[in-house]
Amino acid sequence: MERSCYDEGKIHIYNSTIADNFSDITRTTGGGINYNFNEPGFMLSLQNSIISNAVGPNDVEIFIDDGYSGSMNLEIAYSDVRGGLAGVAAPNDVNFVWGQGNIDVDPCFAQEECWLDNNTPEDTNDDLWIGGDFHLKSAAGRWEGNEFINMDAQGDGFLDLQDFAILAAEWQKTSARQLVNSYPYYPYLRADVDNSGKVDEGDLLLFCENYLERYNAGQWVYDDANSKCIDAGDPNSDWTGELWPHGKRINMGAYGGTPQASMSPSNIGNIANLDNDANDMVYLVDLALFVDKWLYQEALLSADLDRDGDVDFTDFDIFAENWLAGK
Repeated sequence: MERSCYDEGKIHIYNSTIADNFSDITRTTGGGINYNFNEPGFMLSLQNSIISNAVGPNDVEIFIDDGYSGSMNLEIAYSDVRGGLAGVAAPNDVNFVWGQGNIDVDPCFAQEECWLDNNTPEDTNDDLWIGGDFHLKSAAGRWEGNEFINMDAQGDGFLDLQDFAILAAEWQKTSARQLVNSYPYYPYLRADVDNSGKVDEGDLLLFCENYLERYNAGQWVYDDANSKCIDAGDPNSDWTGELWPHGKRINMGAYGGTPQASMSPSNIGNIANLDNDANDMVYLVDLALFVDKWLYQEALLSADLDRDGDVDFTDFDIFAENWLAGK
């Protein structure tokens, strides 16, 4: 899950999660970010991101190869890098800036990727691959998507023929353990909804049972821990896409700055301040934004103040309680 942009010799990776990544390039030592540079003056920057659990000979998260002449710039700021500085391997001719806000902590993902051995560790043929959920744990609220969300290509809450194309493309494929240069590689299958390790009749049955039915996109759940990557991004980054309580600061990782961002333990601000003005004033602009979504049945709307998937009179009661509130 990665967001990045390229501009005239500069790659900027921001609000991304790179976890359990694997590199099969034998001369390198890590697999989180692996870059071979050959363009003098090239820049790679990392911001508001999480780099964790790379698989490689020395498990280095970021490896810059000096196999070519020239120099480059590497900047890392407000990111969670496993191992901290020790998790970065760069040659001397790289201009490396370890900026502000970097941390080295367990990001507390909702679900780590893993294999289940079915209590037969000697037999890998019956192992099941459980894909990761890289939302951050939060006692204030963490988004948990429906099991069918992976098969809903359009993200419209329906399973239809376009979504069926995903299942057809992966039909009879398996996620059996593979080895590349003696290191395990774990393929991910979107259509393996029942986590059987294979896209087969079980997944087809689940799809057919829910074909053209509207499903609940997900729900907010509450953990017994708060990830330290919440509210740990650059204070100058745009956090306004996150739902309240947002702490008025962007989260690290792929969901930072989006409605799926894990909620903050800090409740500063106002839940009804839908336009996120600096004074937290709830007035006509917020009312217009609220009315625009009236009676919508849709997940992850800021106007859905009780976070139940419907904008209705319960939400209006909450809005009214905060009317004209502000600093």
